[in-house]
Amino acid sequence: MKTLKISFILLFISLSFTLSAQDSAYYKVMEKALKMMQENNGLEEKQKTANLFDRISEKESNEWLPLYYSGLTYVYLSFSDSLDLNQRDNYLAKAKERANKAAELSENNVEITVLLGYIDMARLSADPGSRGQALSPLVMQNFGKALDMDPTNPRALAMMARMEMGMAQFFGSGTEKACGLATLSLSSYAKETDTGIQPSWGNGIAQQLVNSCEKQNKQ
Repeated sequence: MKTLKISFILLFISLSFTLSAQDSAYYKVMEKALKMMQENNGLEEKQKTANLFDRISEKESNEWLPLYYSGLTYVYLSFSDSLDLNQRDNYLAKAKERANKAAELSENNVEITVLLGYIDMARLSADPGSRGQALSPLVMQNFGKALDMDPTNPRALAMMARMEMGMAQFFGSGTEKACGLATLSLSSYAKETDTGIQPSWGNGIAQQLVNSCEKQNKQ
């Protein structure tokens, strides 16, 4: 009986060590991919980053973050000025595919909901004249849903502020709501500490919006 008990203990230790090693390898490669994502600017480098996240997602099929970051990278790819509309749409279709797969792995996830709204916002910005009426409600719906899920999420606040600012500028209306959301977003970013490999992007967007609001107030 004592021998059996010792065997179970050794088995548990062995399994724990294996899982810990696997987690360590996963975090290490994710940190590498995130560093690439933050450092590169060109289309080729961004594509390499998206490919790396895709390879991680294939190996870690139960993890939503690699798919999420692959989708986010494709959104960044779509913003390149050198692309035509079809190329932008192709990148955003890849972003949507990966975001939907991430959502299947992690339901009711505020970060994925923000990403889905961001993807539609990017589609809208690629051709605002013909897409604004159809896509604006979808974008607002996703960002609104994200804020319902977590009213303090800095990315949900920042992206809603960005959308509100764009609509205010388009219709020539006041920017008070957008500026209020941007200020709340910047405050929420300040409260984020070490997020590890969890989403932390968007601080620059919030800061730009706040700067724009302050400039307007001085005029």
